[in-house]
Order: sequence, then structure tokens, then C-alpha cells
Amino acid sequence: MRQASRLDPAHVLMLGAALAEGTFGATFFGYGPLYMRETLGWAHLSRITLTTGLASLVTFVMAAAWGRQGDRTGRPLALVASGLGLAASLMLALSLTRGSGPFMAEAVATAAALAAVPGLAPAWQTLRHPDRPAQAVAGFYRARTAGWFVGSIVISVCVREFSIAVLPHVLQAVAAGSGLIAAGLWIVQARPAASRRSRPPLDAATPGVGAPTASLARAGFTAEPQLPAASPATELVPSEDAAFRPERSFPHAAGQGRAWRNPAVLSVALYVLFVACASEAFFALLGPYLTEYLHGSTDDVGLTLGGSSLLGMAVLGPIGRLADRYGPHRVLRAAALGYVIMFSLSILVRDPLATAIIYTLPMYPLATAGATGWLAYRTPPSVRGEAVGICEGTAALAGALGALASGAVADALGLAWVPAASLVSASVGLAIAWFLVGPSEATGSAAPREMPRPAAGR
Repeated sequence: MRQASRLDPAHVLMLGAALAEGTFGATFFGYGPLYMRETLGWAHLSRITLTTGLASLVTFVMAAAWGRQGDRTGRPLALVASGLGLAASLMLALSLTRGSGPFMAEAVATAAALAAVPGLAPAWQTLRHPDRPAQAVAGFYRARTAGWFVGSIVISVCVREFSIAVLPHVLQAVAAGSGLIAAGLWIVQARPAASRRSRPPLDAATPGVGAPTASLARAGFTAEPQLPAASPATELVPSEDAAFRPERSFPHAAGQGRAWRNPAVLSVALYVLFVACASEAFFALLGPYLTEYLHGSTDDVGLTLGGSSLLGMAVLGPIGRLADRYGPHRVLRAAALGYVIMFSLSILVRDPLATAIIYTLPMYPLATAGATGWLAYRTPPSVRGEAVGICEGTAALAGALGALASGAVADALGLAWVPAASLVSASVGLAIAWFLVGPSEATGSAAPREMPRPAAGR
């Protein structure tokens, strides 16, 4: 059954949407500033940072808005298709624009349309597989990371062989791919209603999820059989930690119409804010830190970016399985602790190669998989899209704030203090993960519960 889900056209197309979104991110945020500076001739750096900052800010707002709309309509495939199709048109216009004002407006509008992908796709994955949401959503983040990696490599080769002026052609290629994926999503969404009705409804296959999933099943949310039912081959064993049981009720969100009112959502949003700020504060000045402060080469920069992307793709699947088995709150804590160790080592180590190797460790995939997995277990399907959209949007906002903070710290104190600033932010994220995101917060009780587990030999 799991193999069949991987071959499901909707699943494949959603991964394609994540790939397209990641590729655009590498194109615009990675090489866009250089394009604005050299090809468009923008003399003021503040205008460049304003453009990328506004794009991050609108992603913060629109990811939650797209998710909320998906919760209300129960049509996530159609909404992702609409957002991705609109983004494809805007990318094409962006590649042809030369004026600073129109370019800025089109870039922000593209980010707003493309926010439909992170605002809807991760929640869609968790709802299809409520018994293993962290593992399911890991596929989305792996595809997005692959987009960043492939986009970075392709653009790097193109720029080296030609110049940064080739960027509009890359945007046109991304626009074409995004348009094809959007068209595929529309075709899947438009399947005959009888085909969708022939599948078992989500709430019938998933014990304990409850009535809110009925509308999702009618809208095309179908899933494989989920948690195994008790049988003679199933034994009841005490759970060491019942905080991450997907069949539990949602104590903080029942009857609430907005995800912001759920304390679990606020806790995870705060965690993502500080952890993503810590990550972006350093990576925003990765090149200058390695080359100017540590006197390394540009190869060290490529080693860090490429290595972190490859390792991120490699660990996301196992991390998702670990989160589902042992609890996503433990993954959240591990990610924040890893960041604290990384930034502490960077303060002590002054070798560029050693620093580059330290920062290839994929801490951010742990943070994103853990955060989304936790929300999947702590929010009902009726607000899942908005909750995950808030998390994704907060990450985008944290990226903008982290970049601005690192620039201010570097200007005031020097590049040597950038890891220290990241260490402070990561430490706050670790405290939030430890005290606000945990079993007692989720369950309201530390008493052990019993849960079905396959007997030995199965």
C-alpha cells in the first residue's frame, strides 16, 4: 500500500511543486541579489534587501492564508494548482522586466502566489498519512531541498559559463516546469467524482481522527489504511511517551476556528522563529565569513551549501521515521541542540575548511520535519493547513529577520560576532523546545497510555 502511495499522481505532482518552489528559491534568493546589482544596475543595496525582505514577509502572510483557505474549501490540490500556475505566469513576467519598480512588485507577487505550495502541501501530506505524518512530510522537504540543490548547481554552472545575465532564462525554465506541474494538478483534481467516491473515506480508515475529515474525503483526500486495528496478532503495550499518538484527541483546538488560538501552534511558531533566525543569520553572511574573516576560498562556500543540501536530502526520510516513532518533540530538541553545538564550535574553530564541514550538518531538516510532525499530532484536520502555513510562513519571516540581524551585527561588531548572535538565537529556540513543546504541554498528563503495537514477528 505504501508503494502505491508513492506512485499516486497527486503525490508525485505535489513533490514536483515542492521541487519547483525550491528551485525558484535558489534562483531568486540565492542569485537574485547579484542579478539586481549587476544586470539591472541597482546601485542601492537597501533596495535589493528590501525586495528580498518583502518577498519573505509576504510568504509569511500568504502561507497561512493559503492554508486557511485550504481548510475552508477542502480543495488543496486545486489551490496549489492555482497558486503555482499564477506563480509561473509571474516568473515569466519577472524574467522580462527591467524596471526596478515593476521588478520589485512582480517578485513580491510571485512569492505570494508560490506560498500556496508550503502553505498547503505539507498539511496535505500529513492528512493522507495520519499514522506517520513526520515521515510523510519529509518527502516534501526532501523535494524542496533537492530543488535548492539542483537550482544552485545549474545556476552556478550557467553563471560560470556565461554570466549572471543568464538568470532570466533560468526563470523561464522554472516557469515552464511550474506551469506543467500546475496543469497536472488541475487534471488530477478534475478526476471524475465517481473515481474519488470509490476510495475509502479518510475518517473511515483512521481511528480517532473524527468528523472533521469527512469534508476532506469528499474533496479528494484519500489515504491508505492507517493505524492497525487491534487483533489477535496485536498486543497492547504501555507507551513510554503518549505525547505523539496520532489517534489522540486534540485538546487545545477542539471547537476553535483559528489555528493561532492553539497553544501548540504558537509554541512551534516561536521555536521556528528563533531557530530559523539562528540558521539564516549565519548563512546570510556565509560567503564573507568564510572568505573575508577566515580567509578561505569560494570552494569552501560551495562545500557548505552543496554538502548541507545533500545530507539534508539523505537524512529527512530517517528523521521522519524517528519522529513518528519516538516523538517529534524530541527531534525539535535535537535540532536546536545541534545548532547550539554548531555555533559554539564555530566560535572556537578558526579554520575555514573545518567550519565549512561543521555547517554541512543538516540541522534545519530536523527542525522542519519535527515542527511539522508535531503540528500534525497536535492540530485537528479542520485547521491543519493554516497551522502548517503559519509554521512555514514564520520560517520565511525568520529568514528575513535573521539576515537583517546578521548584517547589523557584522556592521557594528564585525564578522567574528555573527556565530555568537546565531548561538543566542538558537539557545532561545532550545529553551522553547524544552519547556513549551513537550509531552505535558500536548497531553496535559504524564500518565502512560496504552497503544496498539504489532506483535513480534510481524
